[in-house]
Amino acid sequence: MKIWRLEVDFQDYESFKLVNEDRQFLKDFKAKAFSATVFKNDFIGEPIELVEGEEKTDYPKFWSASGIPLINKKSAESLIKIISGDAELVSVDYVDGDYYIVNILSVLDAVDNDKSVFRKLDTGLVVGLERYELKSQIIDGHNIFKLYLNGRIMTTEVFVSDIFKKAVEEVQLKGFKFVEVWGE
Repeated sequence: MKIWRLEVDFQDYESFKLVNEDRQFLKDFKAKAFSATVFKNDFIGEPIELVEGEEKTDYPKFWSASGIPLINKKSAESLIKIISGDAELVSVDYVDGDYYIVNILSVLDAVDNDKSVFRKLDTGLVVGLERYELKSQIIDGHNIFKLYLNGRIMTTEVFVSDIFKKAVEEVQLKGFKFVEVWGE
């Protein structure tokens, strides 16, 4: 089993942002999205707009909030069964197609603190991981998730399983980039 950090492949692919850029709105949006709770009716149908890029992609960059995946209808239909239980799809409004925010609900306390190598500031504050060591018994069965680090959700990083990666590759979805971070 391997775990991959999910990233956006930029190339010349399209990228989006929320239309509403009000500071309080964005703060509320990110707070909800990074809390690992169901959106219910919050933010459903929020309008998004194209920022840049000409080539269509199945996984565009979402500038409004790093760490919140945005996918198109093809990706949603291909991945819904795989991410069910770990995430919910929240529809957003775009004039030229169907897009969904992937609200990740699974946040796992799976970092092995004794074996991982931490990235630290000069002050000693842990800000990330240089080498991941994960607890397989905790991540087993999860196909998309975030991790806790020092009791806080690592909001900007999304992790996926081999099953997720294989599904993306089989359907040849564009815009997905995978960086291996752990394997056993």
